[in-house]
Amino acid sequence: MKSEDQSIPEAANRYAKALFQLAEEDNSMTSVSNGLDDFLNAVDNSEDLSRLVNSPMYSQKEQSDAIGAILKKMKVNELVSRFIGLVIQNRRINSINYIVSAFHKLLAIHSGEVIARVVSAEVLNKSQIDKLTKTLKEMIGKNIKLDLETDPKLLGGLIIRIGSQMIDNSLETKLNNIKIAMKGVS
Repeated sequence: MKSEDQSIPEAANRYAKALFQLAEEDNSMTSVSNGLDDFLNAVDNSEDLSRLVNSPMYSQKEQSDAIGAILKKMKVNELVSRFIGLVIQNRRINSINYIVSAFHKLLAIHSGEVIARVVSAEVLNKSQIDKLTKTLKEMIGKNIKLDLETDPKLLGGLIIRIGSQMIDNSLETKLNNIKIAMKGVS
């Protein structure tokens, strides 16, 4: 069976589906989502935690003890804490970004939202995010959840993917179009 999203490994989709089902049964989808986001933010903002999560050099026990203590201090949802413990036990903690992304996609589908993957050259500020969300909501006619990513290789602009539809408003594409147009003129 193929993954629903080619960018997310099938194992991550399976973990996300299992967590989603448990969160739905427990009626705790929002707190699970928030707990996962809090943990990912902690990983993103700490070199040591990022190394602990992503390096195969740490034993399962070292990861479990350290991350367990961090989750306890963060006071994340108990289901999130147990789930991350299971992911560590199965040596899949280095896939946590994929698992969380797959979980958010399931949550968006469940709540009738459409996910728009947005790639920008620089981190977007709150005002830009709000304006983009509003514009996309008007275009699509549904609630939009943005999956933001930065790619410093982009010179400027945005690349937006909603399902199979792509809007490439990047500066690189605009320059390439001008280049092609200029070749036709000469």
